[in-house]
Amino acid sequence: MPDETSLAQALQHAARPDFQISATDEASRNTIGFIRRRLANADIYLVVNTSNQPIDTSATFSTTHKFAEEWDGDSAAISAASATAQPIYLAAYGSRVFVFSDTPSTAKPRPRPRNNWPT
Repeated sequence: MPDETSLAQALQHAARPDFQISATDEASRNTIGFIRRRLANADIYLVVNTSNQPIDTSATFSTTHKFAEEWDGDSAAISAASATAQPIYLAAYGSRVFVFSDTPSTAKPRPRPRNNWPT
């Protein structure tokens, strides 16, 4: 590595990030946080919108598990999810839990609301 300005790019090539969002604007990238918990039989991600504005993006999770579920703590709804290009719609200060395991999910995909955030 020639200097520290290329450190971020070198790290991207050396190791796959745990979590990436497709949003290209810095505001969205800076307001989504996550925590990953690795268990023997699952990976669990808590994804949080730390801003007072809704976020509509998609995410890729670094997991080796085959099956995924999205848990909505507000409604207790569980729906099928994906580790790649997973749509994520978070209300202001909203959160979701994503659970990846090798056990098939019985949850059905649910229609996603688009741009119908409360005003």
